[in-house]
Amino acid sequence: MSANGNTPEPADWAPGWAEKIAEAQDITHVTFFKVPFARIAYGPDHPHITVKPRCYDCGVLEGQLHVQGCCVEQCPICLGQAMWCGCPDDFGPDDEGDDGDDGGDPVPSGGSEVTA
Repeated sequence: MSANGNTPEPADWAPGWAEKIAEAQDITHVTFFKVPFARIAYGPDHPHITVKPRCYDCGVLEGQLHVQGCCVEQCPICLGQAMWCGCPDDFGPDDEGDDGDDGGDPVPSGGSEVTA
């Protein structure tokens, strides 16, 4: 933790965490009914937090995309908390998971597929 005890610093990260942050930058969109929505980067436009140099949950810098599963990331569809909002990614008729009765089964809450 940093000196103030609430923001992760690189020296405190688990092995491989810097790579997870780098990989998160390549996942630029989530899809909802086959429509891509750009993910929201960490920054001052977040309505519920005071922005610090790094995200207090996943450690990204301002302007970077959050690591998947970060509790601070906003859903670009509903603007709620991405990990709990329940905005599903759809399955098309040819996609795995479709039972054919209603155009597809939604991904469980917090499990939206992400695309690069």
